[in-house]
Amino acid sequence: MERCHRGTLRRPFCPALHRIVLVGAAALGVACGERERAGDDRPAALTYPPLPPGFEEVGGMLLRGPDGAELGMTDVRSDTAQMLWLGRLTHRDDAGKAHWELLDRVKLSDLNAGESVAWIDCALDGVPDASIVAIGTWTPTDTLRAIREAWRPDLQRRRFAPLPVQRVSCSVEEDRR
Repeated sequence: MERCHRGTLRRPFCPALHRIVLVGAAALGVACGERERAGDDRPAALTYPPLPPGFEEVGGMLLRGPDGAELGMTDVRSDTAQMLWLGRLTHRDDAGKAHWELLDRVKLSDLNAGESVAWIDCALDGVPDASIVAIGTWTPTDTLRAIREAWRPDLQRRRFAPLPVQRVSCSVEEDRR
């Protein structure tokens, strides 16, 4: 994973995108690497739908923040990038469609041969947490090995938090085989 600013994760900075209103690919931090946060140092935040041109939503899950806020973690992809987005529900339109404000995003690293992105089936220190996302290689016994990156949303801070991969495990439950 590359970071815009080598060092602390608290205040990432990317000069190429600093002070740009979030639109299109620049809104996603694509030009800067995987992690330029929405809303920290910017005059406006991306709201969606619609997604920026060229991007599609592949899947996601609803989460509840500690303050009761409805949050969503979404797998968003284009021809050149796969990302996790963390959004806050702003409203539902007259048709009931959810509208979101982008709070944070992580651009996933390109997958090596045989690697997959695991959702739902992971745990931290043996405690299952469906919101953990990890990159690794599935074994024939449905266990993810060689985990090289993992994240989960920090719902209190409303940011994605990288996880120590040695503490993450992923395995498909027997009832899902």
